[in-house]
Order: sequence, then C-alpha cells, then structure tokens
Amino acid sequence: MKKMLCLALALALVLSLSACLGGKKGGEDPVPAPPAPSGQGEQGGPQGEGGDQAATEGGTEKVTVSDDGKLAPAMEPRTGLWGYISRDGEWVIEPQYSTAYCFTEDLAAAADKYGEWAYIDRRGVAVIDSVDKFSLDAAGHFSGGITAVLLERYSEGELVVINKDGEMIKSAASISREMLPPSVEKTPFKDANGCTLIMRDGFYGLADEMGVTRLECKYRRISHCEGDIYAVCSQNGFWGFADLSGKEIVPCEYSDALPFSEGVAAVKYNGYWGFVDEWGDWVIDPVYTAVRGLKAEVSDDYSNRGAFCEGLAAVRDEDGWNLINKKGEPLFADAFAPVEFSSDDCPFRFISDGMIVCAERDAATKETLCCLYTTEGGLVTDPVFSMVLEFR
Repeated sequence: MKKMLCLALALALVLSLSACLGGKKGGEDPVPAPPAPSGQGEQGGPQGEGGDQAATEGGTEKVTVSDDGKLAPAMEPRTGLWGYISRDGEWVIEPQYSTAYCFTEDLAAAADKYGEWAYIDRRGVAVIDSVDKFSLDAAGHFSGGITAVLLERYSEGELVVINKDGEMIKSAASISREMLPPSVEKTPFKDANGCTLIMRDGFYGLADEMGVTRLECKYRRISHCEGDIYAVCSQNGFWGFADLSGKEIVPCEYSDALPFSEGVAAVKYNGYWGFVDEWGDWVIDPVYTAVRGLKAEVSDDYSNRGAFCEGLAAVRDEDGWNLINKKGEPLFADAFAPVEFSSDDCPFRFISDGMIVCAERDAATKETLCCLYTTEGGLVTDPVFSMVLEFR
C-alpha cells in the first residue's frame, strides 16, 4: 500500500514539473515571430513614407510619381461632379463642376452645377466668367493667347474671340479648330496643313489654302494622320494612305485602318490587326483582334486616333487587352479582361503625360471606375474615379 502511494506521489510530481516547464499543447513553446524589418508594415510590404512604393490592400504595390504641375479633369463617382487631380491622383481642385475641360495655356473652361461657364486657373479661381457683361454659353480652348466663346447675347448666342484678359478682339469667322467650343460644328475648318475637305460627285478630296486640289475627289473618307500623311478609304471600301502630293504611299488594301502616329499605323488585314510603317512594310504582324487609339488631343473627335501614344498601343488578342511597344512586347505580364457592358470594352482609355488611364468594372457594384498607371506599368491609384481626361 505504501509502495503504491509512493508511486502515485512520484507520478504527480513528474506531471507537475512537466506543466511548469512546458505546459503548451504539443510539448514545446511556439517560436516567436521575428520583428518586421525596418520600413515594413504589418502586411509585409514597403510603407508609403520614405519609399518609392507603398503596399496596397490586395498586396499590389503602388508607385509614387513626381508632380510636374499638370492637372487632369476627373469625375467623382459619388456626386458625378468634376474636379482636377494631379498625377498622383490627389484632388487639387475639389469636385464642383458639372463639366470640366482640360487646361490649355494655364486656363481651363468649366461649368458649375448651374451650367454657368468660366475660365479657371490652376488654383480653381475663376478669372473669366463674362465678356462685355454677357455670360458664357459655351467655351473653347486657348491657343496662342486667344479662344472662341459663345455669348448669351442673342437667342442663339454669338460666337466671338477673346484674349486671356477676357476682352473681345474679333469675330470668330476664321479661327483654328482647336479654339472652338466642343458644342460648335467644326467640319468646315482647316486641318494642321491648312487643307479643307472638298466633295465632288459624292466623293472627298483635299484642297489647300489657295484652293489648289491636293487629293482628288475619289475617296469615301479622308482622315489626317501626322505631317502630310492622310488615311484614305477607296471607293471599294479599302483603306490606305496618301500624302499631299496626291500619291498613295501605302496602297488601299486594308479592310480598316487607324491614322499614323509615331511613325506607324494600325491596319486590319485578313481579319486581324497589325502595324505598318510609311512604306507599307509590317512592323508588327497582324495577330490582334482589336486595336484602340490612346492619344487624346484637345480638339480630338475620339474616333480618329492613331494607335501609338508615348510609345505604347492598346491591343486585344485571345488572352485579353494589353499595351505593347513598337517591338510588339507587352507592358503587363497578365492581360486585362474586357470591360463588360460597355460600348468600348478596352480598359485603357488615354495615355497622357506618362500616365495611363485604365477602367475597371467593380464586380460588386457593377460600376466602371478608373485608376492610374505609369507608362512603365506601375500602379499609382486605385480605381476611384468615374472618368479621367488628359493631364495638361
């Protein structure tokens, strides 16, 4: 009996010592986690302050960009109002406008919530809101220190030219296309070469400022590219390119084409898009199902853009959309899915001042929002804007 009691006491002592020394499930203490390295956050990514990259919620690292003073109009999704953002996606002029145009010569035309137009500076201060005491019914872009505005002087308005002091200097009978308010019809105006479309027997040609015919009236459509090159659509519906000497430098043998930009043009051949140079030689083989122009000019009609902008073009293949350089190399490792339920399913909207505006559709809210990337492929902002225009 005493022997059994001694054994029980000895067993109890062993268990007690075991509890004091270990006591943890599994018999060993867990190894404590090492402290995070200097400059690292709890999620393991570099923090925003003091570095070029900042960790985001999903683990994608953002890049920081320099502020060159340029601003872009952007729409805030909650209110539907426009403001102006810097290249890092921060609001410089808070959303407060029903319409906002890009800056040209440090002034931008914007209309408030009540439709009242004014020219604002980069602080958001209205510097021109009337001419001869008449309010502005529409406003254009400044070019060479002048622009055209539509005054509420008559029932249909009066189109006049003003300077940057808001002084009326002449009528708007003959001004450049860039100055006109977007709401004003632009078709009769001259292009950058001083040429005007002419029509004869239902087909288009080009005439210069002296009235001399530069392209014969034998084309269904003519679109200016760059320099003296024009995209032309023949009477049988095929596209090529001609110069102002009247010579077709690239034969009309493509089912579709975009204007030349940065020395190359996107053309559609046998159902696929590729890129040719000014001699009609293939620079990038036709392997893409779609191409979208990314260059956005102040006077752009958006249906007539060349594909390449700042060295990149948007293309779609069986994997989705991506940006390529002139060697056909993709910018992003993974292609972007088309934007669903959109008339334009390309996620890449513009390239401007080294920034890519990219649209993404939120799966939960079904809302399409825009984010910013650099032209090196670095993410700058999350998709938080309804729309972003050009940085100027």
